[in-house]
Order: sequence, then C-alpha cells, then structure tokens
Amino acid sequence: MILTHMCPHCLKKNKLAGKFHSRFEVAQIKGEKFEKECRHCGKKMEVVPNDVVAEENRFSGILFLMILVLGLMMGYFVITNYVDRNPKMVIGLLLIIPILVYTTYNKSEMSKIRDFNRMKYD
Repeated sequence: MILTHMCPHCLKKNKLAGKFHSRFEVAQIKGEKFEKECRHCGKKMEVVPNDVVAEENRFSGILFLMILVLGLMMGYFVITNYVDRNPKMVIGLLLIIPILVYTTYNKSEMSKIRDFNRMKYD
C-alpha cells in the first residue's frame, strides 16, 4: 500500500513517507495540517490527512511473478526426479499454490487500502 496526495500547483501525485494504517495515525504523527514540498514542482504545500489516499503497490505483481517462476522451477524439479505416474496432477497443484499465495496477499492489501480510504479524519 502506497500513500499519496496531490500537489495543488502541478496536480501530480506525491508519496507520503511512513507506514500508516489510517488517516487518524497520519494526523497523530504528522499533525492535522503539515507542510510538504512537492517533488515535481518544488513548491511547498499544506496537506491535511483527508487529502492522503491509499493506492495499490506495484510490488504485488512482481511478487506474483517471482512466486510463479519459483513454483514452476520447483515443479519441474519434482516432475523430472520424483513423479512417475501422473505428472499432470502435480503440474496443476504446483500452479495452484502460487496463485493461492498471490490472491491471499492481494486480498489482504486491497482490504487495507479500502479501510484506509473509507475512514475520513474530522
């Protein structure tokens, strides 16, 4: 999960450093209004916690590919060395495991993003 906010001057997204689970934590640690410099235009802006939005991280797609490749390599090793009778079943199981890991991780991330964006700071 990446936390971003828009610059009012150049209308580009800026990342917010830190790990926060809600806008209440942002307000508690950063303050109700905090100043930040835009990394695109260099102008200072005032950010309030309700301007901060959670978005999906690109890391999850890379993680899925790594898990899938690792699963396929392990599957090839298992099939060539240990499976004699039914290699199709083993291939199916080895493809399902990385997919289950990714869907579990992705569901958890989407739940965190939805919870963060749903709650507004008053």
